[in-house]
Amino acid sequence: MTGMGGSVSPEYPFAELEAKKELEWKEECRISQLKRDAEEKIRMEFEEKRNNELSNFNELISNSNRFAQTEKIRNYINIVEKNAIDHNNLDNELKNWIIWAKEKADWYDPLINKYDELLNDVEK
Repeated sequence: MTGMGGSVSPEYPFAELEAKKELEWKEECRISQLKRDAEEKIRMEFEEKRNNELSNFNELISNSNRFAQTEKIRNYINIVEKNAIDHNNLDNELKNWIIWAKEKADWYDPLINKYDELLNDVEK
């Protein structure tokens, strides 16, 4: 670019240099933002995986506790039934209770999860 006297304007190379620096700075900012976005995505994916892992582990604990409790319930039912048979006390009321108790154990058992009309909406 020439001035009035035909000489090269001293501001032009400086302005061109500043524009180039600004473009480089903008590109560096863009790249930095892409890196931050990628790191944030990785962090969020890790967080989601960790939360899912923890949720699955808590479900495992819950199910194992329910299973152990179900085994205790079934053992109790069997002892009550055996005791009634041994003492000749197995009447219809106790037979009905045993049937009811076994159905509740099947409902509570995480391996069976039998449907129960009255309790199906209850969190186990």
